[in-house]
Amino acid sequence: MKTRFLFPRKFIWIGWIAVIVSILLFFLNELPFFNLKTFAMINNEVFRDTEYFKLIQDNLQFEIASVLLIVGLIFIAFTKVKNEDEFTSKLRLESLLWATYINYGLLILAIMFVYGLGFLNVMAYNFFTILIVFIIRFRFVLWKSFKSEKS
Repeated sequence: MKTRFLFPRKFIWIGWIAVIVSILLFFLNELPFFNLKTFAMINNEVFRDTEYFKLIQDNLQFEIASVLLIVGLIFIAFTKVKNEDEFTSKLRLESLLWATYINYGLLILAIMFVYGLGFLNVMAYNFFTILIVFIIRFRFVLWKSFKSEKS
């Protein structure tokens, strides 16, 4: 089966490296060499007026880690498997459906039970949830089917 829109197999390693580097960046304190001037479409700081389309000085460590995590997870999630066929396409679709249900189920729970700035944290985590759940479910079902095939 010809698969469009999937990355070649070597991209999975690039994805894992990006995920590992991003997780390290999330856990490290703000490193000074990430303090850079950057373009901000909107800059809304506490006790200051909102600025639009300005160059600002900021530590970009969190932004770089977030982008790396998203790109890495996309590479891991959407890289071809060794034997890409209709069965794996079906597993991908079902896993994406599961991930979507779980992601929005968690979001509904957060809307109902999380308030204040805590909700902002939940929304930040929500960016990654759908990809993480998809990867976990797809790889688990793929592993389970491969294991049952061997026995």
